[in-house]
Amino acid sequence: MSAPPSPTLSVAATVAPPDMENIHELMSIMKHTMETLGGTFETMNQTSIRVQEIQNEPALNAVQQITDLRKQLVKKDRRQEEKVKDIEHLLREVLQHEIVEHLKGQIQQQIEDIIEEEVERQVQVQLGYHIPPQLQESVAAHKRQLDEVQYSMRNSEARRANGQLRANNLHGPMQPLLMNTGDVSEHFPKDMSDLFKMDTDSITALLSNYDIPAGKSREENLNNFMRFCNIGYQMVPMEPPMALTL
Repeated sequence: MSAPPSPTLSVAATVAPPDMENIHELMSIMKHTMETLGGTFETMNQTSIRVQEIQNEPALNAVQQITDLRKQLVKKDRRQEEKVKDIEHLLREVLQHEIVEHLKGQIQQQIEDIIEEEVERQVQVQLGYHIPPQLQESVAAHKRQLDEVQYSMRNSEARRANGQLRANNLHGPMQPLLMNTGDVSEHFPKDMSDLFKMDTDSITALLSNYDIPAGKSREENLNNFMRFCNIGYQMVPMEPPMALTL
């Protein structure tokens, strides 16, 4: 049975990458280590050549030189192991620091969101205790009326700007109008060029978002929407081709 995924790896996969300054420092250390390892490999190569050379020398002298070379290689190998361990330790410290800082920011944001939601909920609860239901309904109705007035003013400004658009400037930006919800429809085109490229389904959805009656043809729907936006341009429906009689 395979071991379950490591929690440490799962957390690290969700966090932002470590700071680039720390990464550059690590890369510099690793580069230095690789250069040192390269020197070690070169030493080992020279050692092999030297072993071949001393094979023809007297036995006692050859044994002594081989022993000395072996000791030197053991020392170099230990030094390389220590450098690798230092790099591993440094990497572990940097990654742990970055993960902790990232998680600290996420947790702080979650705490703030929870507090904001709880405060809003408690305010609503306290209002229910101290304000009669009839007064709450009256306040809500006045708020809706105020929102409608603000939406109407915003749409009036947008229609005034859209009234300046001309057919020879299809890429002039259209000012978006607000729906009854106070939002802009996701189908609202950015300019007349995009409007004319919209398919039938998108145009129908756009009209529905703004409670605009749908027409019998695509051209009629486009004209209805442009009138709604106060665009002084209308499309002329194409007449169907006349049937030829033989």
